[in-house]
Amino acid sequence: MSHRRNEINSSQILLYEKTKQLRLLEFSDLRSVHSNYYFMDKIFISKPAYRDLNKNGKMDVYEDKTQPIEKRVADILQQMTIEEKAGMMFINGARVNEDGSIEDKPAKGMFAFAPNGLKLMDEKKMNHFNLWQVPSASMLVKWYNAMQKYAEEKRD
Repeated sequence: MSHRRNEINSSQILLYEKTKQLRLLEFSDLRSVHSNYYFMDKIFISKPAYRDLNKNGKMDVYEDKTQPIEKRVADILQQMTIEEKAGMMFINGARVNEDGSIEDKPAKGMFAFAPNGLKLMDEKKMNHFNLWQVPSASMLVKWYNAMQKYAEEKRD
């Protein structure tokens, strides 16, 4: 059953057709119901799924994929700090540790000078990085996933 935005009121009943289609009928329409339908014992209405990115316990406009892009962008920009907005406009190089970890560790090689991504994220509010050298595809995936998790948990 897909998520439904409409509330079901007391004069309506939800029927499940044998052909796997869901129909919402008024009680007055029940005379036309025949053996092609099952009555559902319980009706579960759930909120649309979303990621609560700012952990405020509610779906903000920018988290609601049904909202127009313009509204979502306006909402997130209103909630971002000036530092976060500035951080979005910069791209810097970052290094990926040999083991794919995101901690600041001494590096070797030609790109050892590249800064640590966590440091750039924390101090400069950056979230876009050029990666000039990666140890392997699997370590890049590990680093990328850890960076995303850190960013999601870090947001104040």
